[in-house]
Amino acid sequence: MKKLICALAVLALAVLALGGCGGEGGGAVAPSYEPPRNHSAKDAFLAALKADGYDNVVEGEPPTEVGAMSSQKYRTYNERVLVRRHTKTALGAFRKIELGTCAWMKSGKGDVPKWARPRITTPPAGVYECDYKVSYQINPPYGEKFETPGKGAFFEQDGKFAYMGKMPNPYH
Repeated sequence: MKKLICALAVLALAVLALGGCGGEGGGAVAPSYEPPRNHSAKDAFLAALKADGYDNVVEGEPPTEVGAMSSQKYRTYNERVLVRRHTKTALGAFRKIELGTCAWMKSGKGDVPKWARPRITTPPAGVYECDYKVSYQINPPYGEKFETPGKGAFFEQDGKFAYMGKMPNPYH
């Protein structure tokens, strides 16, 4: 009986050490900073939208040759032009972001979206995954209002918050 109790105690310690029974965050180390507030989330979201949807999307020149390959090249060129145009519209129409629930989660290199990799060179060890609602309106107060829900990751980078995740854009 004594051996059984010792074995269970060792097993319980091993499970706790490996993070198998843990609190929130999926075993991630507790953050050294508070979750973002609406103002810092706004700055991070807009910086990510501008970088990922405008600055890092190079239009290039439209293809001039004729043929099957030029059709694909022209389609790619056109998609890039539209992404930049729609992003510029969204940046101008952005009004606010309202954060909902945020939870600390473990993160790593594989969690950084492909389109954000030029901007996020060092993957964060952990992030605050937050629900949010973004409000857009062209020509306020007369233009149509759009509110789009989303979920994404906020983390501290170089002393300020950064964002990685999908960016809902009603102008696509």
